Amino acid sequence: MSLLLKEKTMPFLLPNEGLHIARCYLLVDLGDQFSQYYQNTLCKVLIGWEFPLELMENGKPFIQMQRYIASITEKSNLRPLLESWRGRPFSKAEREGFALKNILGSSCYVITKHVLNLQNNQRWSKVISVCHLPESVTCPPPINSPIHFDLDDYSESRYLAVPEGIRKIINLR
Repeated sequence: MSLLLKEKTMPFLLPNEGLHIARCYLLVDLGDQFSQYYQNTLCKVLIGWEFPLELMENGKPFIQMQRYIASITEKSNLRPLLESWRGRPFSKAEREGFALKNILGSSCYVITKHVLNLQNNQRWSKVISVCHLPESVTCPPPINSPIHFDLDDYSESRYLAVPEGIRKIINLR
């Protein structure tokens, strides 16, 4: 071991760009989060998918996570994503109250794209679109245990099941 220490970041493996068969395994209420860019505070949710057909060297599936404003208003980014995923628009009753937990464990196609973060010059993977799997396509069984955390239905055990890095984001609120 060298005693010459340097700041070194470990490379984060990104899933390939493009179309992936995926399953939602993570749904986390991040609570009210402040945006430096927009200078406002909005309730955010984190959705995580596993790609069970695309495994890393350690045998674990690639995962993709994306934050969204917790809203299904007509102008939200989450509404068209969920409608495409479900394969149908929201009914009037669903627009008045949709339980997001319903997507946990459901399969879909996820389309990703690599994007360059200009602030730190690092690449990251962004969800471009999500769509319903046709009946002829089967998603393999889940690999990761599902994780669901809702601040309105707080449970210490569900909070501790959330990865530490995501808990830190929750605690920033």
